[in-house]
Amino acid sequence: MWSSPCPGAQGAQGSDHAAPRRPGRGTGTGLPEFDDQGLALQPSHEDHLQEVRWPEDLPEQPDEEGPFHHLGRWMGGYVVLDGPTGHVLRCPVEHDDPTAENGVRVATDLENFLTMAGLFVTGRRILTEIQNRDEAHLMRQHIDDALFAVDWECSDAGAWQYPLHEE
Repeated sequence: MWSSPCPGAQGAQGSDHAAPRRPGRGTGTGLPEFDDQGLALQPSHEDHLQEVRWPEDLPEQPDEEGPFHHLGRWMGGYVVLDGPTGHVLRCPVEHDDPTAENGVRVATDLENFLTMAGLFVTGRRILTEIQNRDEAHLMRQHIDDALFAVDWECSDAGAWQYPLHEE
């Protein structure tokens, strides 16, 4: 088992020692299982949180070095958690994947990812019901703004933006 400091965490009695970060931390409170709008988190799947390698032959290589832990799948690719940083990434499976534009990191931590996934899935569901082009444009802008408010560093990742604006 590995551990890495959580930025801003304090140890016992207010010390400056950072708390360890472990890959299974989120599952103790019940990581949600869902499959909607091309995004699936699969905590009950046998390979959940299993260590996976990033394919070396892909042109989209992360800044993170891993180890990476499998969370689910997304638009044909895989959602992984980077152990040392807690970043969430989408690993594409094709070399010319347009959803890898602007990087493969999709959230700076698991909490942000889950919040963004909820906004994304809900927004895309609403978009399927909107008939008016102007209303659909405003809804897409609202989803963009909400994603930015949660995690401005990763909200422009192609995994969020491509399906929102190109479908």
